Amino acid sequence: MTLQRIQEELAAILMEPAARKAFAQDPRGSLKARGVKGRDLDLLAGLVADDLAYFAERRNIDRLQALRADAPRSTALLEAAHGRLNAYFRAFPYSLEDPLDETNRFARWCMGAAAEGTVPPVLPDLAAFDAAVLRLVRSKAKATKASDRPRRAPGVRILRLGHAIGPALRSGDAAQAKPGPASIALHRTEDDVRWYGLTPLDEALLRTADGTRTPTAWLKMAATSAGTTVAKARKAARELVDDGLLAPPT
Repeated sequence: MTLQRIQEELAAILMEPAARKAFAQDPRGSLKARGVKGRDLDLLAGLVADDLAYFAERRNIDRLQALRADAPRSTALLEAAHGRLNAYFRAFPYSLEDPLDETNRFARWCMGAAAEGTVPPVLPDLAAFDAAVLRLVRSKAKATKASDRPRRAPGVRILRLGHAIGPALRSGDAAQAKPGPASIALHRTEDDVRWYGLTPLDEALLRTADGTRTPTAWLKMAATSAGTTVAKARKAARELVDDGLLAPPT
């Protein structure tokens, strides 16, 4: 058996719950069933099952602490509902090296678990928010330049969600999130990532501010999309400029 194969088998009995349980019940038999033979079998079968369980628990604690740091809102909700992230760890026993990859995978798992009804419905929205914040934190902040054609400021991302999570973000209480379609904007500034709740008009203005339209055409398009007047669109646009979400006009 190659060193890589030995490492794979060791990783399995350390990290995969089913393999670890089988090893605890019958070390030699479980290893033989996985194709381990000879001196390699003797080597791995000599491991102590309780030590493996302790190591696995410590590893899950390390993963939990990492996810708490990278996805604080969604992990807090999941822990409040279920204690720990054990269901996620069982689904994905091997962690990903890049924290952003791990956080994105966690967000996808939250969507599937919510569809199955095993986690709170708002969890995928909080996980998507956490993943987007981490992605922006890892990006470089860029200065906003004035533009003669409306455009979003650099580092602005729009999230469409199934809940209005603004009240939950402000209070830290996930129960304050309100069901129903909602959008928020995230903005990467020099020292932070800020979020803003968006009205339908705000979202229409931001989504169409791509630098290809004149101010007049842009305001008319956004107002029509949101079912409101150009005057209200102009006022909302000024507020988006003040918030730093839109580039200031030249």
